[in-house]
Amino acid sequence: MAFEIIPSYVAGFFDGEGCVCIVPTQFKKRKDGSRVPGTLIHITITNTHLEVLQRIHARYGGTIQPLRDNRMRRRQLYNLRVMGCERQKTFLRDMLPFSIVKREQIEIGLEYLETQRGGLPLPEEVRHHRLVLRQRLSDAKHAFIPVA
Repeated sequence: MAFEIIPSYVAGFFDGEGCVCIVPTQFKKRKDGSRVPGTLIHITITNTHLEVLQRIHARYGGTIQPLRDNRMRRRQLYNLRVMGCERQKTFLRDMLPFSIVKREQIEIGLEYLETQRGGLPLPEEVRHHRLVLRQRLSDAKHAFIPVA
């Protein structure tokens, strides 16, 4: 029986199986081929249940790729990556009201996405702010959350 994927379901799934990452990269900036360091945001969900990922993909887009796993798992792992600034914003905004575990990470991800400039070169202060957001995201992932 087919079911519609709703944001509250996806948010719970994302809290357990998802990831918001800000990763370093090198962008070509100058005609001489020199590169300027930068960052990218990755929003992913990894799971063995392909059908659920396909339904999330149908709603939010992106790509689904099988993952190689050297730990000899019995079931194939798949990775859904939400791509494109507007789709990423939509995804994170839909998750925010329902998220418990990754709420702060989602908020940081949305703040990062607000710095997007449609392919235009980023001013130094924006690149620096993105690095600060990357550190905040790392700190949020490793923060101790006491149980009430």
